[in-house]
Amino acid sequence: MPVLNHDVSFNCKVISVSHSLDGSYKLRVYSSLYGFLEFKLTENEDIPLTGDEITLSGIFYEPDSPRNPGQFDYKSYLKRRGVDYAFMPETIEKHSQSTFLRTSLRNTEEIMYRFRQRILSLYDDNAPLAASVFLGDGSLTDTASKSLYKRNGCAHLLAVSGTHFAGFLSVFAFFLNIAYLVS
Repeated sequence: MPVLNHDVSFNCKVISVSHSLDGSYKLRVYSSLYGFLEFKLTENEDIPLTGDEITLSGIFYEPDSPRNPGQFDYKSYLKRRGVDYAFMPETIEKHSQSTFLRTSLRNTEEIMYRFRQRILSLYDDNAPLAASVFLGDGSLTDTASKSLYKRNGCAHLLAVSGTHFAGFLSVFAFFLNIAYLVS
């Protein structure tokens, strides 16, 4: 068990890195001392790649349980994902150089990120809703909008389903056909 609310430093391996449309990165790491950890980093930080060996320094804390009925239960969410404690990183030190394969994967992820941003630029003011419905990325949707959908029993519309994905693919195919006919 980690010492809570005190500075700690430990080695770990990056398991996955995902880039949200709000510009943040979510990292999932594994440490032989503390197990799996998840945390967010901002875009302007030096983001490690999947498979990198890193040393993290920061503070462990136990997430609060929800205080209001219907409030998101972050503690239970982490438990379901096999994460016992939240971690707030202060410094990240990389130990391994990125291989060609890892760098190529990062470049592919960045291309997909830019592609998602360009698609959302078609929706102007409705981009946060489009991101939730079509791409499953709720990072742009504000809390008030999410709670409005939840209160009205429509929160399921913000979750990606096979129907949403099929709709997105059909719109994408439509634009590809138009581009083909124009050229």
